[in-house]
Amino acid sequence: LPVVCETRKGVRVARVDCGDNCYVFDPKILRATLRKVLEFAREGEGSFVLDISRITLVAQSHLQALEHVHAYLEGRQRRLVVVTQSAVVARQVQLAVPTLQGRIFSKEKEAMAAAAV
Repeated sequence: LPVVCETRKGVRVARVDCGDNCYVFDPKILRATLRKVLEFAREGEGSFVLDISRITLVAQSHLQALEHVHAYLEGRQRRLVVVTQSAVVARQVQLAVPTLQGRIFSKEKEAMAAAAV
């Protein structure tokens, strides 16, 4: 999946840009995408925003990959902030990584504000 990476207002942002209402069934695809995201996250400092708002369905293997990104950042005293517009994905992410509570947003603007703190 294509990933758009940028730094905005000192916060690194990675957007998974897979089109509207993306359903990812192949576990290898999102894991490979999250590897790209992790490489980008390693380059910076501070909080990191992962925008998966176009993804509306995830599998357990995807959540494990997301948990790996979170653990990497937390291990370096950095915070992961997630953007998703799907209530189902938000719930799945929350269950997989409970420490992300309060860091899952439906709008990038809110996530950027939380990341800047």
